[in-house]
Amino acid sequence: MSTGQTANLSNGTRQNGRPDSNSGKTMLLMPFVWPQNKPLLQLLCAVAGICLLVERALVLLVPLQLGRVVDALIEKPGIFVALWLLDTSGGIPMLCKCIWFPLEDNFYLRIGTAIFDKILTLPGDFHAKTNPANLWESVTRGVSVRYLVRSFVFHIIPTAVDISVAIVVLCYIFSIYMAMVFTAVVIVLFWVSYKMLPRLLGKQERLISDMENEHKCLYQATSNWQTTVYFNRIQHEKLRFRSAIANRMGSSASFSLGVHLECLARSCLLSGGLFGLYLLAAYQIAWGRKSLGSFVMLVFYWSRLSSHLQVLPSVIRDTTLGILNARELVARLSIEPSICNLKDAKPLLVDRGGVDFRDVGFTYAGQKQSLSHVDFQVEGGQTVAIVGESGSGKSSLSKLLLRMYDPAHGTIFIDGQNIQSVTLESLRDSVGVVPQEPAIFHDTIMNNVKYSNIFARDEQVYEACKVVGLHGLFMSFQEGYQTFLGEYGVSLSSGERQRMGIARIILRDPKILFLDEVMNNVDSNTESIVLQALKKLYMGRTIFIVSHRLSTIASADKILVFRRGRVVEQGDHNSLLAANGYYSCLWSHLARPKPPTSAVKVLGKKSQPAGTPLATREVNRIPLGRGEDPNDPVDLSMSNVGKWFLHKANERAKQKEISHLATGSPGGNFADVSPFQRTILKPDAPEFIPFAQRHSAESRDRHTGSCTNENQHTGTSEQFPEHNQVGKENMRQTPHPLTVRETLSPLVDGNVVSYTAHGGMSNDSTASVLQQVDNGVVLAYPRKARKRTRKSKRRAAVRRKLTESEPVEVGFGHEPYMLPT
Repeated sequence: MSTGQTANLSNGTRQNGRPDSNSGKTMLLMPFVWPQNKPLLQLLCAVAGICLLVERALVLLVPLQLGRVVDALIEKPGIFVALWLLDTSGGIPMLCKCIWFPLEDNFYLRIGTAIFDKILTLPGDFHAKTNPANLWESVTRGVSVRYLVRSFVFHIIPTAVDISVAIVVLCYIFSIYMAMVFTAVVIVLFWVSYKMLPRLLGKQERLISDMENEHKCLYQATSNWQTTVYFNRIQHEKLRFRSAIANRMGSSASFSLGVHLECLARSCLLSGGLFGLYLLAAYQIAWGRKSLGSFVMLVFYWSRLSSHLQVLPSVIRDTTLGILNARELVARLSIEPSICNLKDAKPLLVDRGGVDFRDVGFTYAGQKQSLSHVDFQVEGGQTVAIVGESGSGKSSLSKLLLRMYDPAHGTIFIDGQNIQSVTLESLRDSVGVVPQEPAIFHDTIMNNVKYSNIFARDEQVYEACKVVGLHGLFMSFQEGYQTFLGEYGVSLSSGERQRMGIARIILRDPKILFLDEVMNNVDSNTESIVLQALKKLYMGRTIFIVSHRLSTIASADKILVFRRGRVVEQGDHNSLLAANGYYSCLWSHLARPKPPTSAVKVLGKKSQPAGTPLATREVNRIPLGRGEDPNDPVDLSMSNVGKWFLHKANERAKQKEISHLATGSPGGNFADVSPFQRTILKPDAPEFIPFAQRHSAESRDRHTGSCTNENQHTGTSEQFPEHNQVGKENMRQTPHPLTVRETLSPLVDGNVVSYTAHGGMSNDSTASVLQQVDNGVVLAYPRKARKRTRKSKRRAAVRRKLTESEPVEVGFGHEPYMLPT
């Protein structure tokens, strides 16, 4: 479709900001019906018109000649036979249809290509908010408007002519009463059809909707079969499709019933009209006013007219539905693309491939702002890594570079040329993009790879596949590169589909390359091989890489750090780390191993040396980066809150260690093992352990003893000075020594160690090992005497160490702790 036709079409579809009527919209399709600049087809149009006129004459001449033949008693049979042959389905009507077929095909070609070209030139906003399946279903229904033209040409217009001629002929041959009866029958027939038309149209639209829903259920279930299996929804899809079929059958039955009722009403009216006409004709013949041949002519003429009147309401209903479909088609054609070539657009000339974004802002239609005041400059030949959180606008850069969208404000330059002032073809030839999920067609491997360059040789396809490591895989298939891939490339893994996308871009050989997270599903070794090959192939060209891989980011010439649609930092890897900003925080998140899900186990088979502060005996503890915003709700996630507690616990442990060293008091105890023990209300309090889980020593030795190792490793308690104050875990710290031995057996470096009181000798009784609980807290509770004297009311009260958040007045005094005798 030419530009002038498109302009006329778009201007004619709206008047004062409102759509025109259905008839006006239908008339807008007339330029597509008439074959412009095609003399042969125009000649066929003229011949078809002449044939239609001849056919209309035959409708009258055949019955007229039949009556004359009856009157003349076969005096001239040749004329009757010739007219009858011309009027049959193999005569003039067949000639009209043969002439019409090339005209209809030309109309379908023009209207189909016009709507397809229009949709492909529409901007990304239109495709983002439009369902492709619904779009092409509406287009298919709209393209069927060619049947609407056929109905007008071969049914509606000829029937209208036949009715007008019939009224005149009946009035002339018989009488005005005969014409009045015929006119009354036609008027009542049209009135009944008019009353039943809206209801039948509603039922027909419902039937079409149910048929589309049935097709949609079938297509979605089969195309997403893997997802159906993943979630075990096969039975659900069966019931869903069965329900869709039931709805379609119900709407079909309702529509068929309405059509049959309308046909019954039409048949009754036509039969009544025929009966009235026969009575009038018989009356005139009986009185000798008309001959028997005129009666035969009336019968034959009525049969021809009634056949057209019988199908006319159905044709009108289908035509009305076709007009509604044509309205959707015209609405699609009337959309003007917002992104197109300017009148003075010139081809893009790329030398080095420098890219310059100047104060670029962009917002998707009806959504939040994607990019805001983006400024950066990339020199030609640089490899640029783009990092940032999800939804920060990284992928939007490629869409703006290809002009799938235009920025709301700002300008984009390539080698000093504004991309809005160059042609779209030259721009998209110079910029190559590999998306996150490359689209794979249901076609052969060769055709899928060649899609980026249909003129490429097979050898070039092989080399491109070798670069990405797919040549061996494709050759292992039974049919090699002629193997058909499934819908969306389901026969390939996600990593293989991504590498096929890279092979396409290698085959195309653009000046500027944009890789949008194409290595997410590829192992590190394959990624390094592919990237090295790309750097060799695109030496001296500009490459943008959106990635979260450390090796890819660190080796880039320049790094753009995006956050909330803005470029918050840019530079190379070392300079950004030295700045200790948002990139440094992202790098720490990517570089560190994942922390354990449970509480950090300090003591164990491979714990740190005993001299290490207990609060620092944790792994993978990384403080918050300075680039994170504590007021940002995005940054205040549970992981960041946990890191904040870890960081604060480290600081408290270091301060306690320094104070212990300064005062000479032993530093740290088992109550400060892990910061996960604290709560928000009482951060320095140990976790409560029920009495049923506490283990105490089974025997006491009041004599002095020495520290013995149950694993036959000897040592002294001085080797573990941090354990000398274990008995004070459940008591206020006091310089007085304990009067009774409390046995504790913690796990230190994989050894079970028991302690005895000083100044005595150990006997044969052994202490039960106090096992460490899951959170690393070890509480020592001495066992009370089994036999309690009634006189003594003193109980073995056990008290933990006073925490920082507890008042000093609460607790025991500094007197020695005594057990009951």
